[in-house]
Amino acid sequence: MSNYTYSNKQKNKNIFLFLKKKNISFKKDFSLKKKSWLKAGGVFELYIQPKTLEEIKQLIEFFYKNRVKFYTVGNLSNIIFRDGVIRTPIINLRYFNHTNIIYMKNDTVKVTAGSGISIYKFVNLVTNNLKISCLEGLIGIPGTLGGAIYMNASSYGSFISQYLKEVEIINSNSELIKFKKEEIEFDWRSTKFHTMKDFIILNALFEFPKKNIKSSEFITSNVDKIKNHRMTFQEKKYPNLGSLFATKNLYADISRVNLFFYFLVAQ
Repeated sequence: MSNYTYSNKQKNKNIFLFLKKKNISFKKDFSLKKKSWLKAGGVFELYIQPKTLEEIKQLIEFFYKNRVKFYTVGNLSNIIFRDGVIRTPIINLRYFNHTNIIYMKNDTVKVTAGSGISIYKFVNLVTNNLKISCLEGLIGIPGTLGGAIYMNASSYGSFISQYLKEVEIINSNSELIKFKKEEIEFDWRSTKFHTMKDFIILNALFEFPKKNIKSSEFITSNVDKIKNHRMTFQEKKYPNLGSLFATKNLYADISRVNLFFYFLVAQ
């Protein structure tokens, strides 16, 4: 007998009715095999794509009130999903991708962005639109801005955290909380967010110095060098995670998820 009980079916039915009532975009039986970067994985029974902060708030409040667990995903990259039906509701923020640019009088350019914007589009905005040099190395990283902040992404000497000033999240009580950069505790592929539960990264604020504004030729040259290097060393013929991962200590990293290596490293 299936362990998918009547109560679970009723709970998901209630979620469908709620989403329709609030006019929040969603897809049923969303197959991962054509959408994930690895072209593998099962089916999301419920794939929700809110577009506004109000919709996200409504979702969080509904899930918390009805004791519904959920997962948040970005660009379906750098994650290996299991086969079969995944019944936990999935929130995807690809449509929460707004940006705002303010040229300040103190020789900085402020940029705010929604966490659902792809890293490629965000870096393209900063480098090609604003002509600011500092993020060229991130141009080939898959995923979204929220994911990049969560994992403290860096590549080819560019760091997502370098000019980051503030990050806004929403917690399970629908409270909006802002963290200054120094509060996020950026470390090697790690942040304070790894120790937190039941929250969603919403927005990020960056302040770029105007002195980093360069010519189009300078920007293009940097981007081309990085793209050519990636093309040389990364496999594109077959499905992959979209990037190569570096580590300071491979066995220490594995020890966090493998009991054998945990005791081995501890010796």
